Amino acid sequence: MIREEQGLTQAQVAKSVGISQARVSQIERGEIHNLESMRTYAAALGARIKVSIEYGDRTAGVA
Repeated sequence: MIREEQGLTQAQVAKSVGISQARVSQIERGEIHNLESMRTYAAALGARIKVSIEYGDRTAGVA
């Protein structure tokens, strides 16, 4: 996991994002309610989210 590789705790990420540690835990378990939350979480780790649509053998980046 990126957060652990960076030596960060859930509490540290939560503070930098402005959410609770419990919410960070939920995100890491896949409990994602909107894409913007994931983008904010990823940005706190120096990462970014890429979204694509896969249909058959085709893939289209959408966000």
